[in-house]
Amino acid sequence: MKTIIKNAKIVSEKVYKNGFVAIENGIIVSLGTMEDYESFRDNWNHTIDIVDATGKLVAPGSIGIHDHGANGFDTMDGTVEALCGMGNYLASSGTTLVYPTTVSASIEETEKICNAISQISLGNVIDKLGFEGTWIAKLKEKGKAMGGHISEHIRPPKKDEFIRYWDASHGRIKMATLDPDYMEDDNFSEFMETLRYHGVRPMMGHTDCSHSTAVKFLTSGGIIGVRHVPNCLSGRDGDRFGKYGAIQGIYTAREQGYPVFAEVVIDGVHCNSDTVKKVIEKVGIDHVIAATDGMKARRKELEPGYEMEIDNNRVRYEKNDDGFYGLYKFKEGELVWTPYGSALHLNEAAKNLRKMDAVQEGDRGLLEIFQLLSTNPARFLGLEDRKGRIKVGFDADIVIYNDDFDVDNVYVNGVLV
Repeated sequence: MKTIIKNAKIVSEKVYKNGFVAIENGIIVSLGTMEDYESFRDNWNHTIDIVDATGKLVAPGSIGIHDHGANGFDTMDGTVEALCGMGNYLASSGTTLVYPTTVSASIEETEKICNAISQISLGNVIDKLGFEGTWIAKLKEKGKAMGGHISEHIRPPKKDEFIRYWDASHGRIKMATLDPDYMEDDNFSEFMETLRYHGVRPMMGHTDCSHSTAVKFLTSGGIIGVRHVPNCLSGRDGDRFGKYGAIQGIYTAREQGYPVFAEVVIDGVHCNSDTVKKVIEKVGIDHVIAATDGMKARRKELEPGYEMEIDNNRVRYEKNDDGFYGLYKFKEGELVWTPYGSALHLNEAAKNLRKMDAVQEGDRGLLEIFQLLSTNPARFLGLEDRKGRIKVGFDADIVIYNDDFDVDNVYVNGVLV
C-alpha cells in the first residue's frame, strides 16, 4: 500500500510550511516540499492513496510511556481485550505507541497481565509493559505507599520475581519503577544487572530517598528515567529533605552529564506551568518526556463535575484555578485538590505546553512540542532509529491534526486507524 499526504505543514527535523510525505509498506520513503512533489509523483506509478491535508499539521505519532488505562479499560484488568481496547482508544488521540503501566499487585495478578501482553502481536499500538508500584517506597513512618498504590503488594525487587514476569510476557517489559533506597539490599545490584541485560529501563519513582541516594542511583550507569517529576519524590516544596531530596538529585545527575530522562505529566494539575518550565530548564528539553499517567476514567466526553470510582476511591473531574482539568480525590466526603492519576491525552498535553508558555512560539515551539511527545520518548526507549520522527526510513507513525492539535487522522505503521 502506498500513501501520499500532501499540502500539509509537516513537523520533521525542521518544519515544512507546505510539504508532502510518502509512505510505502509502513515506512516513510520520501519527504519534501510541494515544489518537489510533482516530480516524485510522476515516478511513482502504482496505485496510491492521496490525502490532501491542506491547512493541517502533520506530525510524528506520540509515544505514551505512562498509561494505566483509558475509556474504561485498565492495564490491571489483565486481558488482551483491555490492553487492545486501551491502545485503540489512545491511538484516536494521536498516541501511536503505548506502554501499558501496572500498579502494585500480587505476583499472580501481575503475571496475568504479562501473559495477556504476550498474546498481542508486535507492531501494533501496544508495545511493552511499564512496571510501576511493586518496587516503590513504603513510607516507614506511615506504613503506606506513596501515591495511590496498595501497600501490601509493595516488596523489595528480586531477580527471580522479575524473570517470572519476563518469561510470562515473552520479553514484553520495557520499564521498571524503583525506589533507590532498595540499593541497601544485598540483591539490588543483581536485580539492576538483570534489568539492563534484558534492555529494561530502570526508573526512579515514588521514593522518599535522599539527594545522595538519588544521585547514586541515577549515575549508576546506562539510561535511567524518573517517573512524573516532581510528584511522589522527596524534596518537593516543604517535603522531606527539602533541597537535598530526590528532585535535586535529578538536576545534579543531569549537570554531571548523565543520560537521565525526566517524565512530566503535562496536565497543569500534577505540576503547574512554572514547575513544567523549571524542569525543562534544569533537565534540558532534550531529556524531558511528556506523559499522561492516564487512568481508565479517561474519555473525550468527560465534563467538569463528573464523579466516578477508581480503585475504590471516589474521584471527581474538575477544573482548577489555573484553568486545567484533572481527576481529584475525596477524603472523608470532601473534595481535596490532590490529583489521582489523570484524564489527560497526549494531544491535550501539546495544547497545554502552548498554554503554559513552556515552549517557544511558532515553528520552533512545534519542534519542541513533538520533541517532548515523540522524539525524546523514542530516544529513552532505544527506538530513535525508527520511531519518534517523520524521517525517510522511519516507521510511518503519523498524525494529521486540525487546528489546536485536534486529531483528524492517525497512521500506525502506515495503516489508517
